[in-house]
Amino acid sequence: MNCSKCGSANCRSFDMLHQAGSATATHADVLGAVHSQTALAKRCQPPSNVVLTLGAGAGMLAGLFALPTGCMMHTMKGGAFPGNVGYGLVAMLIAAAVVIGLFILLSRVLGLSARHDRKMREWENSFLCVDCGKVMTLEAGAPL
Repeated sequence: MNCSKCGSANCRSFDMLHQAGSATATHADVLGAVHSQTALAKRCQPPSNVVLTLGAGAGMLAGLFALPTGCMMHTMKGGAFPGNVGYGLVAMLIAAAVVIGLFILLSRVLGLSARHDRKMREWENSFLCVDCGKVMTLEAGAPL
């Protein structure tokens, strides 16, 4: 593939540039894994799935609110301490699953999943000329 601006054959896919500029190193200390990226890798990163991120965050919040509620409900019935934690965990898992399911359903209704899929296909077909910096996007099925 040649650049449409300068004619150079030095074009790279966004996927390759993102992978080449991203690294994860694990350490034996308290920090665990450290992730680093170059500025070019950040520029060429794939589109994020906002629905998945928001759904997981809302599910965790719902679960955190449901945990003490489940514990209190069991305690009000006269339950002892070890048992109320189990009720709280069950309430937490149910609340998180319901909220995440609602986010997935809402994303389908609003077409957010299709929008993310379209952005992902565009990213997969995007190339950068390393010489002049021009970004090019191929049509699906077009020859390189």
